[in-house]
Amino acid sequence: MADAIPRAIDELELHGVGERRINFRLRDAAFGRQRYWGEPIPIYYNEGTPYPLPETALPLVLPEVDKFLPTEDGEPPLARATDWTYLGHPLETTTMPGWAGSSWYFLRYMDPESFGAFATPEAINYWQQVDLYVGGSEHATGHLLYFRFWTKFLNDRGWIPFDEPAKKLVNQGMIQGVSRFAYEVRVERFWRFAGSH
Repeated sequence: MADAIPRAIDELELHGVGERRINFRLRDAAFGRQRYWGEPIPIYYNEGTPYPLPETALPLVLPEVDKFLPTEDGEPPLARATDWTYLGHPLETTTMPGWAGSSWYFLRYMDPESFGAFATPEAINYWQQVDLYVGGSEHATGHLLYFRFWTKFLNDRGWIPFDEPAKKLVNQGMIQGVSRFAYEVRVERFWRFAGSH
């Protein structure tokens, strides 16, 4: 199959009936989360139209709220904040999901004092990729998908010199099967046996 796919694409291009293309498909279409503790999305609304905050207004700091629960109308907890606005315009009240920041924070650890960029080229070139990434199947199909996607995006932009976030990926799999049994270890019998020898 590894040989057949490129050959088939070559033939399609040769006959002018197709072209080589890379398609990305991310499995989580809903980026925003209705939570307080995610990263705030730097968007404000002017007459219903969304606009990005200017860089001079960043970082966008989460405000205090009276409780970390949705409003009575089902709006996210940020809707409870008083004056959650930018120049009088309402700010986005959903937050980014956990995998948004966790997709790139390994780069920030390289250079936490950098304020002009997430990390300086010198720090990135010194630290490079993560040596070993270990995760289960849930992790591999969730966080790891975006961890790799964002790394490839940053590489495409020329901001990092590698297109894979980790040198080695290990997936320890998932235990499947019946798990409704409980097992008991008879400790006193073991100690009687061990003490007699």
